Amino acid sequence: MSEQPIAIEALARDVRLYLFCGAAATGHIPQAPEIGRALGRPESEIRTALRALAAAKVLILAPNDGQIWAANPFVERRRTSRRPPVILLV
Repeated sequence: MSEQPIAIEALARDVRLYLFCGAAATGHIPQAPEIGRALGRPESEIRTALRALAAAKVLILAPNDGQIWAANPFVERRRTSRRPPVILLV
């Protein structure tokens, strides 16, 4: 057995812990650059760990840019337009 899968599993565990603790504490899902700075790891390694977590269905990555869309039960809500939000009254 090689060291590479073990290293990725350990990093993925650290990334998962930071991501979920951060989201629970702030209501914001930290993204790869922020996670990398916090863990002292290159962003490329963090993105590899995030892809491993997505493959394990721990989180959902955006298809085009790899940003974290959701890490159940947390969902990142980004506004893509400059229009004010619509408030519906029922």
